[in-house]
Amino acid sequence: MPESGSESRKAQILVEAREQFSRFGFRKCTLQDIADACGFTKQALYYYFKNKNEILAEVVREESSLLLTSINKAVEEAESPIQKLESFLLVRFEVIKELALLYPLTQSAGRELIPRAIELRQEFYDQEIKMLVKILDEGMKQGMFKPLSSCLMAHSLLAMLKGVEAIFFSADRKPEDTMQSMRELIHCFLHGLVCPQYEGQT
Repeated sequence: MPESGSESRKAQILVEAREQFSRFGFRKCTLQDIADACGFTKQALYYYFKNKNEILAEVVREESSLLLTSINKAVEEAESPIQKLESFLLVRFEVIKELALLYPLTQSAGRELIPRAIELRQEFYDQEIKMLVKILDEGMKQGMFKPLSSCLMAHSLLAMLKGVEAIFFSADRKPEDTMQSMRELIHCFLHGLVCPQYEGQT
């Protein structure tokens, strides 16, 4: 079904708002900036959104949905739990760096952020944990993963990802080099760093 004029304009506002938030940050970006980018008056924005906070929450919701959809698709296409876990980690790493608001949200509490945006971040995090626990439990059931706490491991994996993202995304690296580094890190996580003949040594 094609978008109505109202839905189309609302979608345009969200696209432009995302760009303005990415460029200036939420605090510095104004409703006037968003209105100018859309070719609207500021008063016209109030027909679609009550305020800038509401726009922010909707952009964060859209980005969360986009990332979860991408991760879900990659996981569903993978065959084994090992492949599913690798797909989860790689796709999340690849997609989240392109998101204007969700990536900063995952890195800090964001003192400038409104409560609803923080709630959305938590909802997104909870969905990620749920997906990881399912993959880990499946791998343990099939004997592919060691019998560990899947919940603790899921939280640890996301903490690791956040730390890696903070380093890799701030460094002056080519995108292909960054992805290769992430693949190598994931391989070490899944298969271990120590060679088999040296296992058990301290």
